[in-house]
Amino acid sequence: MDPEQQILAAWQDNAQPWIEAIAAGDIRSRVEVTNQAILDAIASVHPHHVLDLGCGEGWLSERLLDLGIDVLASDAVPELVQCARQRCGGRGRFIEASYAELAQIVQSAADSPLLDMAVANFSLLGEHSTVQAIQACYQLLAPQGVLVIQTLHPVVACPDGRYIDGWRPGSWVGLSNRFARAAPWYFRTLASWIKTLADCGFYCCEMREPLDHQGALPCSLILVCKKRPDVPDLSVNGVAA
Repeated sequence: MDPEQQILAAWQDNAQPWIEAIAAGDIRSRVEVTNQAILDAIASVHPHHVLDLGCGEGWLSERLLDLGIDVLASDAVPELVQCARQRCGGRGRFIEASYAELAQIVQSAADSPLLDMAVANFSLLGEHSTVQAIQACYQLLAPQGVLVIQTLHPVVACPDGRYIDGWRPGSWVGLSNRFARAAPWYFRTLASWIKTLADCGFYCCEMREPLDHQGALPCSLILVCKKRPDVPDLSVNGVAA
């Protein structure tokens, strides 16, 4: 099984423990720093129609809906999509789809509004799937649309000292023993993130580095990106049109 398939299999295996962990607030950095950080980044743009990309159990979709924002949410794990849909109580629209499938599914829906923002909150974990996700966002966003990505900070999330792109083993350290094997994830340097975005038709207009409460280290990296006006439409398969 290749790493991309391992990511999906791991999230399918760990969907219920993850739902329980989020409900219990077991991930301290999220509760204390990064949840509010992504909400602040979203609020700074004042969007009306948002794609919650890799929505997971639905906490972000729920918060956005509470703010009066129209939400389209997607995830490839059925159990997580079901949880998100139930959590939001019939509000919003939820799609079970891989990143490779997303743009085609959304564009085929005649009643889909033009999106002015896509948000990927710790949901871009793979190598090729991340490219597919960003290219799908390029197709689905309005010309002035904004892509917001929150991810592990490359400097802090480099415990092995190898600051080079590549696959790294995953971990559920700090969470319950109900979690099965963790998925691998694809490490990108900051320069690699910027290049990947550029290759997919975006440029980064702002970076945010939410700090822990000691102000010593960043808990995450937030990239606020806009569509480049000088590129043709891109496919969702990693190849320029």
